[in-house]
Amino acid sequence: MDRKSRRRKLLLLICQYFLLLEEEKYEQVPKTWNSRKRRVQDWWETSWGRLIRNPDVRNTTSHAGKTFRKRFRLPFRLFEYMVDCCRREKVFGEETDAVGRSCIPVEIKVLGALRTLGRATLHDDVAEISGAGS
Repeated sequence: MDRKSRRRKLLLLICQYFLLLEEEKYEQVPKTWNSRKRRVQDWWETSWGRLIRNPDVRNTTSHAGKTFRKRFRLPFRLFEYMVDCCRREKVFGEETDAVGRSCIPVEIKVLGALRTLGRATLHDDVAEISGAGS
């Protein structure tokens, strides 16, 4: 399997993961209008957001770099490349919803997929850790 087909396969797995996550989310949402209020969240204040915003995470010998590699099973530079590919190919669609509200950032979505693939974490656990399920 060449590099290009591996990359496509990984992007396909990421897409499948988030389609499953979205299906679970819509199954649990009550059908009344008032209950659809979304909680506004600062994604960069979550533990994952703080980790990827840490300037030391790019250095593979630093504590942050080693933590990132341990949690997500790849170096940060490869993660950045994956995020760029997902944005360029619009794997997760637009970055705002139909009303203009910002959606979950691509970085958080990719981290969720990597956590699931790398550590066999359940989707519910990823939603709980990242805050993406609320």
